[in-house]
Amino acid sequence: MKQLTLFSVQLLSSLLLFSQSNFHCDYDPMQQQTENFFTQNKGNNLCMANGNAHTPKGVLNTMMVFVTFTEDQNNTNAENNIYFWPKNSVPNYATNVLNLGPNPGSVSSKSNNLTGYYETMSGYNGTNGFSVTGKVFHVTISKQFNYDNNKSKLENLENFENTLCQRSINALQTQYPNEDWSQYDKRDNINRSGNRGTRTFETDNSALYSDGVIDYFSIHFRLLPSDLNIYRTGQGAIRRNGRSYFAYMKSILGLPDLTKNNQNFWIDCGHTLFDPFDFPKFFPYFTHEFGHGVFGLAHHMGANDVTGFYFNSYYGWGMMADVSKFFNTSNAWENWTYGWSNPQIATPNIQTYSIKDFVTTKDAIKIPIPNTSQALWIENHQLINFFDNKNTTNIGNMTPGLYMYISDYESPENCVLVPSSARYYEDIPYSRMLFWANRLKVLSKEGNKDYIYTATGTNTFNFTTIADNPISGAHSAQSLRIDMNKDAVIDYKSATANDGSNEHTRVYNLNNSNVANWSGNSSSAFGVGDELSISGLLPILNYPFIDNEQDRLTVIENNNTPNNPIQTI
Repeated sequence: MKQLTLFSVQLLSSLLLFSQSNFHCDYDPMQQQTENFFTQNKGNNLCMANGNAHTPKGVLNTMMVFVTFTEDQNNTNAENNIYFWPKNSVPNYATNVLNLGPNPGSVSSKSNNLTGYYETMSGYNGTNGFSVTGKVFHVTISKQFNYDNNKSKLENLENFENTLCQRSINALQTQYPNEDWSQYDKRDNINRSGNRGTRTFETDNSALYSDGVIDYFSIHFRLLPSDLNIYRTGQGAIRRNGRSYFAYMKSILGLPDLTKNNQNFWIDCGHTLFDPFDFPKFFPYFTHEFGHGVFGLAHHMGANDVTGFYFNSYYGWGMMADVSKFFNTSNAWENWTYGWSNPQIATPNIQTYSIKDFVTTKDAIKIPIPNTSQALWIENHQLINFFDNKNTTNIGNMTPGLYMYISDYESPENCVLVPSSARYYEDIPYSRMLFWANRLKVLSKEGNKDYIYTATGTNTFNFTTIADNPISGAHSAQSLRIDMNKDAVIDYKSATANDGSNEHTRVYNLNNSNVANWSGNSSSAFGVGDELSISGLLPILNYPFIDNEQDRLTVIENNNTPNNPIQTI
């Protein structure tokens, strides 16, 4: 049996509290202008590294607004006592959530906030990489809204949100009369189709340019459960924590929005958040919605439990992952897609590879799977950076080791020529549409198995493993399909799990024990003595380190000295 050799770093574990939470974010298909976009771009070369609204390199200066409400100033109800967010100011984490300027220094000098996050993930050094800076604003408005019983809950929710957005923008103009809005308009917003002749993914817009549009605008409301229950309960209930906006807000809200020195500034790209999230949840929510608007990506790694065209949803890590994830980092596929770093590409004539810690070096291994659109990705997470740990309230100790997943995308590079015969989503890799969601499939050292389950309550189940099944089984970092309503039919809806009937669940209880494998723990990391069984999972690979008889990668060595950290498989 032949082996693949890789190198890692040192051990650091953390224990966090348990929460069965995820978030739901929406983006309206109108925002994508999908059919028009593909028609316009037939025959053109598109690159994900160019970004959606903005190319993710250089410095992007943003506006972040926190909104409180006049009705809550004298509200003595218990729900109004939000421990991290006073009723007349910003959350306790908000003042340090973004830096005013970039830091081109080393990884060890980066801040433990959103600015430091993007700088660390992208390797920002002042010349290369991406830095997100900005300023935090606080406004107070009224949340009074007349619910229209003649309209659907979705229509009312959208009208409520639009009303609050417009009031907040008006309050910004009034409460910050001396603010120079031009400092947040330094780029051309290329997501606005036809603007200066550029379109999504077509052009690098990292050069400084003022187009009268605020480059990125996020707005976060201190709404209470009682404010939102009318939309989230009963018939036609809508579960939405917020929404990504791009090429959309201008037409809906009837802007321009902000004015300074007789110059108008429109707001056209950003996101909202209804629920007041504490920092561990706010952080991945921001990076996720920012990923939709700026990068243009769809849901991956369990976000909203989206299935795409697959039977199971896979949980893991990355900017577009679920809020409850393995680590609060990007993944190597994202880094490669955004043009931040390139993996080592495994070739048949090389048998041994060295792989360093992903977060601190951006190193990764990519193994193309012959005769398919897929590739096996291997990352080394040694948990030596503060972003390489969980930033949620879920239990489960992460383990330093090798983490692997399969990507399923057509194009071998992050640029693609749109065929002249393009049929919308079918011929466009990396489309942010739901059809291209959930195409990163995490592997787990526990291996694929068959399960049986018993109900332990309303929509709660205990799963029991009954046999290994490497070919058609599943592992507990996936959603599992079950007959939740006991009608002898397991409802499956391709492309999305955001709406309608789609019966699957995360594994919260396994073999009579509470687990958080879906949010990451030691069951997913490949370490010394662990094997990855390839047979049945992948086609036979023609590589010298994978024996066509055995089809296995085996971790055989671990040397965690600080100056020479090595792990070998």
